[in-house]
Amino acid sequence: MLATKQSYLREILLLLSCNTLIFCTVGMNIVLFPTLLLQHGISEALIGFSVTVELIASILISLFIPRLVKKYSIIYTLLIMTACYAITIILLPFYVNFFIWLSLIFILGIALFGSIIISHSLYHQFLENQKRGWYLSLMTIAICLGLSIGPIIVGFIGALQYKSFLISGFLAFLSLIPSLMLLKNRYKLPLHRHVKFLYFIKRAPIVFISKFTLEFIITAIFALGLVFLLNHNHSSKNAGLALSAFAASAIVDLGIGYLVDRFNKYRLISIGIVGICVSMGILVFYANHVQSVLAIFFALGIFAGFMHISLTSLVNNKFPKKALVSANATLQLIGSSGGIAGALIVGVVMQFYGYYGFQVVLLGVALICLLLTSLIRITSSPKFD
Repeated sequence: MLATKQSYLREILLLLSCNTLIFCTVGMNIVLFPTLLLQHGISEALIGFSVTVELIASILISLFIPRLVKKYSIIYTLLIMTACYAITIILLPFYVNFFIWLSLIFILGIALFGSIIISHSLYHQFLENQKRGWYLSLMTIAICLGLSIGPIIVGFIGALQYKSFLISGFLAFLSLIPSLMLLKNRYKLPLHRHVKFLYFIKRAPIVFISKFTLEFIITAIFALGLVFLLNHNHSSKNAGLALSAFAASAIVDLGIGYLVDRFNKYRLISIGIVGICVSMGILVFYANHVQSVLAIFFALGIFAGFMHISLTSLVNNKFPKKALVSANATLQLIGSSGGIAGALIVGVVMQFYGYYGFQVVLLGVALICLLLTSLIRITSSPKFD
């Protein structure tokens, strides 16, 4: 049984702390993984491919999460996934060859995205529709806080130090504590409603296109943004700070959540897409300036926040609670597909056509998204306003 109105705040805080710790490890890994691979002579295209393997794993687990949660329990499944994720991080620095690395990354992807889908689906059970945007902004802040702290930790310790991987694994284990504190409630989600992929797209076409595009861009930034900046004469410290600036933009997410609860969510998604287009256009001309790059990545994070909070709120308003795990798993599948495309396409373009391909591809994808979503809204305006 879910928590009562008197006690749901405790559950929300526990899940927020759990996600902050998990995404702190993700923030560390964003710097650790490509740096280690570059040290072993792995090309940018193969680095992008390794991210793709992780996202393929996320697609696979998104198909089975509803069944696993239904068969076992939501908390026990969360605990197992998180523990597997922590163990895999600790094993990764023992680099033997690229094939073994990919095998471990595949396991890591299953465990990480499995825990994310479960914790976020559980989180949505405690939210009231009237304040959903505001509470979603709290989750986004928790995620981005972790993502921004992670690269800073690596900057102090060193990207090629085993201690960094050990700390990342330790923080993942630490995130088990708030999950364990949820055990006594024995939450059971009503899972008998399945959301089919094509039904999801038909019901929410703008969500589908925007989520795909958003994850395409975010994955490319976190997977290859460091490589892009290093090849524009930025130090590894400054490149890591740029990624932290992207994540630190979450400081304005409470304001975005307030807007999401009060204004048309589709228009806010459009604002996010336009902002990303403008930011990527500016990056083409200022990629070599440290202060400009930090400001641009911060702005990109803000506009990504407009899209993310609006999209998530739309999905969890459109589907009933008994379908939330399945709906969020489908949303994760869409996002992972976009992430796979982003890592592969941007990685290949950078490998064969130079590092400016990073900005050009992301700008082009954002413009296509703006065109398609605008056409849908124009042709179906009463439905989306």
